[in-house]
Amino acid sequence: MVGLFASDLDGTLFGLTHQAGREVLSSVRMACDSGRHFALATGRTVRSSAAVGFGDIPVEVVCANGAIILGRDGSIVHHVPMDPAFIEELLVAFPELPLEFVTLDHTLERRSRKESEAARLRMSLVRRIVLRGMTRDRGERLYGQTPDDICSQVVVKVNYRTEPGDDEVRERLASFVAAHADQAVNAPFSRRMFEITDPTATKAEGVAWLARQLGLANDEVAVYGDGGNDLSMLRRFEHSYAPRGALEEAKRSANVVIGSNVLYAVPRHVKATVRHEGPFQVP
Repeated sequence: MVGLFASDLDGTLFGLTHQAGREVLSSVRMACDSGRHFALATGRTVRSSAAVGFGDIPVEVVCANGAIILGRDGSIVHHVPMDPAFIEELLVAFPELPLEFVTLDHTLERRSRKESEAARLRMSLVRRIVLRGMTRDRGERLYGQTPDDICSQVVVKVNYRTEPGDDEVRERLASFVAAHADQAVNAPFSRRMFEITDPTATKAEGVAWLARQLGLANDEVAVYGDGGNDLSMLRRFEHSYAPRGALEEAKRSANVVIGSNVLYAVPRHVKATVRHEGPFQVP
C-alpha cells in the first residue's frame, strides 16, 4: 500500500494556472485524511505550504530539489548545504550573471530590485504569470547582496535562467558545474534553467529521507513528476508516474505514464489509489 505520495507541482500536480485549485486540494486532503502523508516535491523554494495554496492541509514539502525539507508544521526538518568554497568560486567566475542564491531564510540576488523587476518585465506574459505563482512570499528576496553577504549565509541552491542566445553563457556555466562534480550538480526542470545543489540534494534523496523518517519502505511511496529535476525520483521508486505532457526522458524514467496534468490526471490518480487501497496506518 502507498503511505506517502510525493508530487512535483508545475506540469504535474498543478494544471494550467500553476496553482492549487479545488481538484488539487481535494485530492491532497483526501490522501491526508486517509492516514497517508503527502509531500510537495518541487524545485521551487517554498517557505510554507500555505504560501503555495495548501492552507491548513498537513503536507510535507521537499523543495529546492531536495535541499530543504519542511515538516507538517512548516519547520525545516532537514537541509543539505552547498560547499562554501564552491559558492565563493562561482561568484568569482561569474560576476556578471544574475544568479539567485537560496538560503534557509531568503533568496539572495546581487542585482538591485529595480534591475530584477526590469528583467521580469522582459519575460513573456505566460512566464510572468508562472513566476507570480512561484514567488508569493513578501520579503523572500533580498537584493543588492555583495559576495561577502552571500558567502556568510548557508546556501542550499543556486538558480539561473538563461535567455535565447545565451548559448555561450550556458556552456560556460555547465562546464564550470561539471568541473566541480564533487561539489555541485545541475538538475533543472528545463534546458534553459540552472538549478544547482549539492550532489546529494535531489528530489529522490529528499523523498527517500522523508520516507525513512516516516518508517516507510520505498515500495510504500508513490511519486509523480514531469521534468528534468524529477528523473532521479521517477527512477528511484517502483510506483512512479509521469503525466502525458512530461518530457520524453521523464516518461521513459517513470514506470507508468498517466493522463494530462491539464485534466488533473495526478489528483485523480491519487484519489483512485486511496479509494482502491482504503485507509492507511503509518507505522
